[in-house]
Amino acid sequence: MKRLIRHSSLVAAVCVLSADLPSGPLAGQRVELRGLASLYDVAAGAVRDTNGDGLADAVAARVIVPADPTIEDVQAAANIAGRLGFETMALTLPIVLKASDVAQPASVTVPILIGRGNAFTKTLIDHGVIDVKELKPGQGLVAVVTSPLGGGDGIVVIGGDDEGTLAGANELAANLPRLWGATGARIAQVETQAVKYLKTTGVAASARGVSKMLVDSDRRGIATVTMRVDVPAADTTKAMHAIEQLDAAHRRGLDPDTLNYTNAASTEVEVWSGGTKAGTAKVRRSGLNARTLTPPIDEEGGRGGRGGPLALGAGGPAPPAGAGRGAAGSPQAASAPAGAPADASDTGAGGAGGAGGAGGAGEAGTAGEAAGGGGPGGIVQIPIPPKTFDLARAYSIDGWFGDSYVDLIPDRLETAIIVGDAKDSLGAAHIATRLGLETTGVTLPLARNARKITNPAAEPNPILVGRSNDLVQQLVKLGKVRLDDLKPGEGAIQIVQKAFGPATATVVAGADPAGTDVASMYLARRVPYLWDVTRGSFGLDDVITQAGDFLSVKTGGSQASLAIREVDDVLKTLDGKTIESFDAKVYLEETNPGFDTWLAARIKDRMKSIGAVTTSSQGITDPVTVFEDKIDIPWEVDEFWAKFKSDVLPKVKASSTVELETRLSESPQVRKGIADQVREELIQAGAKAPRVRVLSAYKQGFLWLTEVVIPELKGKGAKSVNIKIASNNPDLTKKYRFYEVPSRWLHELYPADEFFERQLGIAKTAFGMELVDDAKDIYSLEALNAAGQVVYKATFSPKIAEREYLEKFPGWSRVKVTTGWISATVDGQSAIDARIETDPERFWDVYQGKTLPKIYDNVMKITG
Repeated sequence: MKRLIRHSSLVAAVCVLSADLPSGPLAGQRVELRGLASLYDVAAGAVRDTNGDGLADAVAARVIVPADPTIEDVQAAANIAGRLGFETMALTLPIVLKASDVAQPASVTVPILIGRGNAFTKTLIDHGVIDVKELKPGQGLVAVVTSPLGGGDGIVVIGGDDEGTLAGANELAANLPRLWGATGARIAQVETQAVKYLKTTGVAASARGVSKMLVDSDRRGIATVTMRVDVPAADTTKAMHAIEQLDAAHRRGLDPDTLNYTNAASTEVEVWSGGTKAGTAKVRRSGLNARTLTPPIDEEGGRGGRGGPLALGAGGPAPPAGAGRGAAGSPQAASAPAGAPADASDTGAGGAGGAGGAGGAGEAGTAGEAAGGGGPGGIVQIPIPPKTFDLARAYSIDGWFGDSYVDLIPDRLETAIIVGDAKDSLGAAHIATRLGLETTGVTLPLARNARKITNPAAEPNPILVGRSNDLVQQLVKLGKVRLDDLKPGEGAIQIVQKAFGPATATVVAGADPAGTDVASMYLARRVPYLWDVTRGSFGLDDVITQAGDFLSVKTGGSQASLAIREVDDVLKTLDGKTIESFDAKVYLEETNPGFDTWLAARIKDRMKSIGAVTTSSQGITDPVTVFEDKIDIPWEVDEFWAKFKSDVLPKVKASSTVELETRLSESPQVRKGIADQVREELIQAGAKAPRVRVLSAYKQGFLWLTEVVIPELKGKGAKSVNIKIASNNPDLTKKYRFYEVPSRWLHELYPADEFFERQLGIAKTAFGMELVDDAKDIYSLEALNAAGQVVYKATFSPKIAEREYLEKFPGWSRVKVTTGWISATVDGQSAIDARIETDPERFWDVYQGKTLPKIYDNVMKITG
């Protein structure tokens, strides 16, 4: 098994079903695959970046299986589809097709042809494009083919038998672009090392990529890696001789850092010149791999752990490139060969065996383990817990996914797809695609053959596909699944709790193969939505919520049905009696005149002798008038003028010096008008150049800074400001339910620093505020110039009044509220210094004194 981790952030994607073949910007593109290393490359591989953000958001490949696939073909397609889904942030289903359903083969951008019975593959064999005559049972070939369908380059996966095809597909799905395992050498490293080695022998070679891989289903690792190099015509013999010399060096234990890989028995180098193949040379590994010499105990703990093991190397980090013969600790093994890709040095090359090993692919593997780890020691397995979930949560960490890092992001699979007969199991590939898409970590291969399952209870929350599936038939016999009522073409998806033990199984099956296919596509394409998959559409969660609300009598329909039953019970008691009138009032979620009419007709129909029938409905949350008050709140400005004219104006004489400041909760325009009128009346009364300020009683500190300080600072060259703010220390000796915070007056200034930056160019970092105790004024401001000299000073204190937080509940707490004010001096003598309640305070007085007690009394009356 191999576990892949997506490095980019998780992106939710909605799958959209469209035509079988690519459309839009990917359709008909001629793509050259420069070897297997570029298969998952977003520039020219199976997945593409269509919007230029560097992330794959479309699948250009189509996986094509035979018209009559075998079960191994289906498994192969599902495993590859899972990997393709994992590699992209969005896709269009389906990406797996039968060869007979491909109407326009040349329009397939990157075809991946699966299986021995594939019509397209047979044509390639007939034309000599690929050679399968020497494939043995259990062996699988993965090969790059130029324009196999007349369009873009593609991949052929074929075996000496069906097990071989599956082994090859697992190599493509689980390991590429590495040779083997999650930490094995990258294919690009093979290309780099071959070219570098040939150049050291005087051959000017260039790599054309790794074109083929040969794997064995019953052996661990790769039997042969085939790559192509281009050399000048004069150097073909020299190049082949150089490769043969490297093979001989490996036999003597020399040159372990070049083309010597733990899980690749041999590397075959095709030498080409001028478009013609000149010959082939093979270099073998210098010994058997470590997994053969010291076989691990694979899948410890049984199949229950296969779905999502944490990929941690049990024996420490993987050896670096060039760590031949197990020499992971040697200084020479610490770096990649010159010219290797940046990521080529994170894998082990060495053969771990000694000089004389012939180097077959490592023994002791099985087909089911074909994608196992690449290094010694295996992996630490985190058991998958049995889960209980419904279909609405299947694609979540409560369902088929795990969350190893506890960050609410799915990062491993906690399920396996188990398929039945090939005829009704191809839909498993669609489900695998969606599983890969939805998680940032996936374990491959993920498709299993039901006939090879010996312990169903050990399977992790399995998805069982196909009516012919042996495990589905077992559940049918146990009465846990019903499929007998399905019609041809119909399919069902059923969650089965505790199917074969504590785990939850998901059955996807139909009355026939067409029914299974439609159920599989629904599961892959639409869940967790009911049908439409656009954002915000009706989903399975909505079904659950509405059903719960109905059964809890929280909907109009359920309330109406309950009302009907109650009315019927009443009517039964009236049988045989003469009723002059019948009045029914029904409380529903909302008023429903249509229901009123229907209910009245029903009552008349049930009671023929009844007289007048009156029915009405009322919403249970419709507002009901409890009390109604009309309040008249005096305007604060009227009180200001009254105080001004009674306490200030009469004291003004000819040439009097007058200073007046008032604070009102009015707009700047209203306050300016008041200031202008006050100034005019004072002058008419004889005052000489009266000084009048009408400040805001709302957010007094903030508006003092913006309306007074900022205008006065302009032109003074201020570069920094520091404000000392009085700490609002509560009296904790008084037992209140809550207390005001010490930083109360600091909060009042927000966001003054932004205004100073915008209007004065003083950076927010140069706007300082600090709390101080026992301050005379609430705000003390100093402004400094670039030289650190004080260019401006000012102090200010908001006018406040203390009151009960809730007068109905005295003692809960007392709060300080900013209030209005008027103060004036005439010829140096105080004329007035008095509070003016603001309009919000006046409303609050009415609300606290009259409205709130009535509300309280009504609540107490209703609730008791």
